[in-house]
Amino acid sequence: MECPTLTLGTEADVDQTHVVHQTKTVYDGMLAEKWRKQDVALLALKQQLDAECYRIAETDGAQRAMEYGVRAQETLNRMQKRHSEELSLLHERYQQTLNKMIRETDSNEAQNNNIRGGIEQQLSN
Repeated sequence: MECPTLTLGTEADVDQTHVVHQTKTVYDGMLAEKWRKQDVALLALKQQLDAECYRIAETDGAQRAMEYGVRAQETLNRMQKRHSEELSLLHERYQQTLNKMIRETDSNEAQNNNIRGGIEQQLSN
């Protein structure tokens, strides 16, 4: 009867890789949802500002509407820039977390390989 071959660390490596992949999937989904919500907020604000601009044009004239339109566009640009910076920072944090998880997975895999190599060497002696 032959003795079965034992493999150390294989299941843990698969689990760690799976966890990293799952985490990335969750982070990607969270970023996409956050981006979508911010786009919706920007579009809603633009719609409000456009409506106000049309109202001003009807009541106060084209000159006042143009002045308001310029200020409204600056407001939209600032909001869009702030949202973009916020999402970039969030993406950077997520990426750092994923990179840390990958390094830990690689480190664990290297340790398992060292242990596996040591056991194989002892068994061959």
